[in-house]
Amino acid sequence: FVLPSDPIFGLAMEMPERFVTYVLVPHGASVAHYGPWVALLRPPPNFVLLEAWTNWALYQRAPWEQE
Repeated sequence: FVLPSDPIFGLAMEMPERFVTYVLVPHGASVAHYGPWVALLRPPPNFVLLEAWTNWALYQRAPWEQE
């Protein structure tokens, strides 16, 4: 996984399909706490919703995009 303090974080945010298999995204009230860089209203390109909770969504890289 990639954290905001990692040097590749900016690249991973712009091209998540190249760096991660899963993306955990806060939504609703959680967004204000975690900052604008996590405020995704849609899944990243080529990711599908795997699970959703009240304030979080977990996206997985689409199976057809897996290496």
